[in-house]
Amino acid sequence: MSMNILIVEDSALIRARLLDLFACIPGNKIIRTAATLSLGMECVKSAWPMLVILDIQLPDGNAIGSISQMKKMLPGLDVMVLTNDASAFNRQKCQQAGATLFFDKSTEFETLLEVVQQQLVSI
Repeated sequence: MSMNILIVEDSALIRARLLDLFACIPGNKIIRTAATLSLGMECVKSAWPMLVILDIQLPDGNAIGSISQMKKMLPGLDVMVLTNDASAFNRQKCQQAGATLFFDKSTEFETLLEVVQQQLVSI
């Protein structure tokens, strides 16, 4: 079985970095990317990911409100927020919306990778 991962991130550099790092993690995975919230939502509808890595500040809007929509479409979906705007307010709003985990890009990038690696090992 492979893990279907969706990265919704507007920074091409961060998307490429995550793709490179995830490629080094052992395990079967399919990784898709989207640079906007609207493309991310379309991927959730069409690709049925098991995990979404989500930036909340995207060119076409704030993604916090979309977390609950994603979870309604796919109830078992894990949504992990990876953001530069890691305020306590955003952390709380993301958790209330149904985010599984919340990571600060500047200090918790490696932690995100460890969590994804653990999930890949467990499938």
